[in-house]
Amino acid sequence: MKMRVLQDRPASDPRASEAAPEAERAPRFRVSVSVWLTVGLGAIVSVFLAGNLLVQRSTNQATQGVTRVQQELEPLARRARELSDAIAGHERAILSYLKPGNPGDHAAIDRAQVRMQAAITEHVQRTKADADLNSTRNLADEVARHQRNGAELVQRFDRRSAFLGICWSLMDGLKTRIAGAGAEGLTVGDNVFARRSLAELAQALDAVRSGFTAQLAQPSTGSASYSARSEVAFRRKLLEHSAEFKGSPGVAWYELVREDFERASRLHGAVRQLDDELESGRQDFAGSGAALIEQVRVSFEEPALRALAHSATVARATTQEAENMIFAVSLAVLAVIVLVTAATLYGIMLPVRRLTAATRNLAGGALATRVPRGGVLELDELALAFNQMAGELAIAERAVRSQKAELEERVAQRTRQLRMLAHHDPLTSLPNRRHLFAYLHDALRRAARNQQRLTVLFLDLDNFKIVNDSLGHEYGDRVLRIISERLRAAIGDDGFVARLGGDEFTLILPDAGTMEEVESQAAKMVAEFQRPLTIEQRELLIGVSAGAAVYPDHASDAAALLRAADAALFRAKELGRNRACVYSPELLVATSNRFQTEQALRRAIEVEDLVLHFQPQVSLATHETTAVEALLRWRQGDGRIVPAAEFLAVAEQSGLIIELSGWAMRHAAQAVGLWRKAGWPKARVALNVCSQQFMSGDFIGSIERLLQMHQVPANCLELELTETMLQTGAVTIDTLRGLRALGLSVALDDFGTGFSSLTSLEKLPLNRVKLDRSLVASVDTNSRSAAIARSIITLCRSLGLQVTAEGIERPAQLDFLADCGDVSVQGYYIERPAAASEVLGIISAMSGRMKMLLGLVERSEEVDISASGVVRLRPRRR
Repeated sequence: MKMRVLQDRPASDPRASEAAPEAERAPRFRVSVSVWLTVGLGAIVSVFLAGNLLVQRSTNQATQGVTRVQQELEPLARRARELSDAIAGHERAILSYLKPGNPGDHAAIDRAQVRMQAAITEHVQRTKADADLNSTRNLADEVARHQRNGAELVQRFDRRSAFLGICWSLMDGLKTRIAGAGAEGLTVGDNVFARRSLAELAQALDAVRSGFTAQLAQPSTGSASYSARSEVAFRRKLLEHSAEFKGSPGVAWYELVREDFERASRLHGAVRQLDDELESGRQDFAGSGAALIEQVRVSFEEPALRALAHSATVARATTQEAENMIFAVSLAVLAVIVLVTAATLYGIMLPVRRLTAATRNLAGGALATRVPRGGVLELDELALAFNQMAGELAIAERAVRSQKAELEERVAQRTRQLRMLAHHDPLTSLPNRRHLFAYLHDALRRAARNQQRLTVLFLDLDNFKIVNDSLGHEYGDRVLRIISERLRAAIGDDGFVARLGGDEFTLILPDAGTMEEVESQAAKMVAEFQRPLTIEQRELLIGVSAGAAVYPDHASDAAALLRAADAALFRAKELGRNRACVYSPELLVATSNRFQTEQALRRAIEVEDLVLHFQPQVSLATHETTAVEALLRWRQGDGRIVPAAEFLAVAEQSGLIIELSGWAMRHAAQAVGLWRKAGWPKARVALNVCSQQFMSGDFIGSIERLLQMHQVPANCLELELTETMLQTGAVTIDTLRGLRALGLSVALDDFGTGFSSLTSLEKLPLNRVKLDRSLVASVDTNSRSAAIARSIITLCRSLGLQVTAEGIERPAQLDFLADCGDVSVQGYYIERPAAASEVLGIISAMSGRMKMLLGLVERSEEVDISASGVVRLRPRRR
């Protein structure tokens, strides 16, 4: 079946034609056997008759030739002389125009071209003999080519003049621009003060102009080399002082000078190239003109003279030629008979033998066998069919082999890809979890056999989710790849690093030393990331927490060793992140407790075993409550109320913090709405916001929906954000501005515990600053603490920010803050956190309570002049 399909394919199939060798091409003439024999007989008769006709014609032509040569001799010589003169005049006009300094005369060139064209046209029109006509036409082509060469030389010369003018104009403009920028300096008395950089640049430009002038005057190799060196020197000076020039006269001036000089340099190069082409073109043009004049003389003048002498000889030779021709005709007839016989044998017998041999080869498996085309029509068509059949078979075999090889390559490639994906992380190309366990099992066997210790190090990137949320996941992927490269470089060839997923990495360090050396290795790995990462021209500092476990000290199998390292990693995060921690048995107990806490907290969120307590923030100026801070509590099954400090770290680690924050915001908005309706129209609640919730893309939208759901105004909420959350990037500032535009108040919580406090105050759009309890803890016992707290309060108020002091636990602290002006206070000494149902009663009694607290110590009034020069009364303590 397959063989029949291949034979039925038409001969015009492109694949068959592409595969066909040279032997398959069809001969120019194909005839059948009967036509072949008829043509042979006709050739014999034709040769015999043609011989007789040629004898008679040669005699007549010889006689007529003598007369024709005599009639055409004199006009041919005259036209040849006129043509030579026209060619010489055209050459002189072109070469005169190309001389530097001579005024161009296109009219003279046009007149010379018209004269030369007229001469060659007349010569062509009056040439009658076929042989002379061919020579004349060739001569006309040469003249036209010579004329085009002249026109090209003129065009090149005109282009050179134009380039030269533009180049000098750019050079003059550069000189003026550099001089205008201060290269000529300022004359003071007999002294001239100029910027050294501009003066050197002006000197370099003068050297370029001198080299250009010398090269134009004498285009020698030395001049061109000097000009090139001067251009390189100018570019070097311009680049050497680029920073100074960009500063003054400016970037625009620098770019104009650089672009004009580069353009002038390119034009200069074009002029040099055109000079070389013109010099070569002049020589070729002069040589071609001389060759044309010589060709006219040799081809027409001298043949005319020789033709007259030859005409007499022709007449004498005509008779002898006729006799010789009769003899030649007889020989030709005999030769034709022999050729017809040989051609018959060649056209029939040889193709039959070739077909027989090719059939044997093809049957033996030689698919490249082809039969040369030729012979009579019937045998040629048979050879064509044979070649097409062999070509189709070869194509089919090649296609099968190609498809087989391609399939095998794809299978091998896919196998390699699957093996790679099965054991490596697709993002970083690091080994994955499966590869890690396989390697760790082998490493533990080697360590046991060699009685060596082995270290497993867990690494986790601190707050990496903020990078993804603020800069995008694509940028986060680049960060992970750069970190992977740094880890590879840090552990060297002896260690092993794998990515478990997300921002977690595992390192295996064989041949661990003492515990002190293990701790040193872990600390060194953490310190490796104190250097910033440079990604897309942005420096990024990523903290790393590490947990280490050692075989056989901490565990004897892979799973237990990894659990121990993970427990140590969690301990490092609990201690404040960006540090390393080595495993101890107590950590597993803590991990188990943490897991139990996480599970219980999940159940508490599902059944809403949560409660909000509210602590007042009171103004010392008005003694009124300005807001209450919402504090999350966990109500456990035994009735105990657990403060947030005991479970907040677990919530952050497990990701439950977002659900807890959302729950707190909903219930706080509901409570403030009830208070406003129940008699506290200025009710405001302060809420802590977690970083994951703040960095979400729809945080402002969620706040708007929350306000609409509970029908409360935006000014009833104050969002408290920590310094570690508020990075002064564009995304953070835009979000804060959106919140301020919505009408919400934004407070910077725990102020004084971070490292960028002043930067935050300057750049972030805030309403309030909440001083951390550590700032006011010793203001009543330590004069330095009091001075620092007073200075920060003064700074914040000068920036238009309201201030709230947290952690007021003693009367003396309240007494100190009362001397600091309008400050809001919050703490157990003022009021403990209470349930939402108790808030209204506390608020109504707060004014009297504050007056009582401030009046606990008997006071008199004394005059106090503050550092700012304001005179005010200050209570005096007895």
